[in-house]
Amino acid sequence: LERTESPLVEWSHVRVVNLNLIKGTPVYQVINYLEQLELTKRSPVMMEKLGELYAAVGKPASTLFAYQKALQLSPSPQQRLRLTLKIAAQQIAQKHPEDAVATYRELLRRMPDYPGKPEIEDQIAKLEAVSRDLVTLCNRTTLSAADDIDDAIAAADQAIKSLQLAVQIRDEAARMRVK
Repeated sequence: LERTESPLVEWSHVRVVNLNLIKGTPVYQVINYLEQLELTKRSPVMMEKLGELYAAVGKPASTLFAYQKALQLSPSPQQRLRLTLKIAAQQIAQKHPEDAVATYRELLRRMPDYPGKPEIEDQIAKLEAVSRDLVTLCNRTTLSAADDIDDAIAAADQAIKSLQLAVQIRDEAARMRVK
């Protein structure tokens, strides 16, 4: 398959990966196998599989990177849809709702007749609401922190004034003892 540069070679490697996983080969060893193959860097199928394996071992940043890379490698329309949904899910899981909204909007732009459009639009609305709530919470927290800082500065100023007064009283008492 490799000598003839068959497009099936990538599926052959994915099959090898799946068979090794079934046999109990450690996931990190299978990841290493895919990472070492030059074809993985050019194959959306193999890159998606690599992303799935990264997810299985709890490497969310690598998972997202692999899915995004697979999307750049001219996947089939079905794979493009699947990858886009996986990317949005990873962005949500990694607490990047704005990125997920952008990913969903790109999906709807590319596929305006997507049957799941109402669900995607609902998800976008929910994510935008969460983003607005986070901004509001951050603003309140910032204002509260600023108020706390102002209170701390006022207390420090008062403490400094008290110390200055105590020093003046001490110095005055020392002068009176000398006389």
